[in-house]
Amino acid sequence: MHLTHWKKAILLSLMEKRPKDASYRLFGKKYDSLPTLLDRLTVSEEGDDVERYVIIMCATQLVKELEAAFPAFWSENPEDAAALSRKIADLGHTIRQTLVVRASDSMEDFLKWFDRWFIERAEPVEMQRD
Repeated sequence: MHLTHWKKAILLSLMEKRPKDASYRLFGKKYDSLPTLLDRLTVSEEGDDVERYVIIMCATQLVKELEAAFPAFWSENPEDAAALSRKIADLGHTIRQTLVVRASDSMEDFLKWFDRWFIERAEPVEMQRD
């Protein structure tokens, strides 16, 4: 399951006042929950670390957006929210260190730049018609 799908499902659950569904997707342990995806990133030997890092950054962005848009939901689930945030941060740190060790000296600087701009939400640009 792709993170975009999770985000849509979680947002819909929260907008429709179904917090149990959102909790299941964000904090659950079944095959279609975010923690399960993160667990697969830690045990998988396949794929590449760049892809894993982008997934972690997407998860980070998702959590930040949900926390800002639905603060009551977040505050009603403090232990689960803290555990998810820790899991994302720890895994992100591990994968980031792997990337830095395996790459050139400039990788650390690149990731600092990448992290900053990845998390920022770009403003939509309207196309000009001639």
